[in-house]
Amino acid sequence: NPQADTYTLTARTDLPSITGVRIEVIQDPSLPQHGPGRDPEGNFFLSALEIETAPADKADAAKPSGKVAFKEAIADEEQSGYGIKNLLKASEEGPKGWAIEPAPSSKPFTRQAVLIPDKPFGFEHGTLLTIRLKHEMRHASRNLGRFRLSLTSSADPKFIAQIPARVRPFVDIS
Repeated sequence: NPQADTYTLTARTDLPSITGVRIEVIQDPSLPQHGPGRDPEGNFFLSALEIETAPADKADAAKPSGKVAFKEAIADEEQSGYGIKNLLKASEEGPKGWAIEPAPSSKPFTRQAVLIPDKPFGFEHGTLLTIRLKHEMRHASRNLGRFRLSLTSSADPKFIAQIPARVRPFVDIS
């Protein structure tokens, strides 16, 4: 569990017009305090989620690729002072980021956040994604332990994260 680690993932998607990126942080019995993070309390500190795009097919080669900019973010749980919107802005005071409440729960549950891009992204014939998850908290090893990323082209990508994480297990949303 190194300090200030960056995870780099590569993936391909055939989903065009991506309107949201969801990250779910998932509790796991193999992690400290069964949390989604690798620090001693089972928490994490995510300071950046960056996505770069490139066309997966020569048919889209002339279209611009590059870094995805995000305009909005919502999370179903945040630790005070460590809200998901911190990922949208750079800070001169050092890295800011997203973390969750470290309070244990008798029932495991997943927390999630959705980031909304400035404009939909993706190529008609497929998109290559390079995703970087940065954990830049000084003097601490607060990396994610278990997580899942997903993409959507929904007209309302924030909808999924509007119910608070600690309420969701008690609400029948099926």
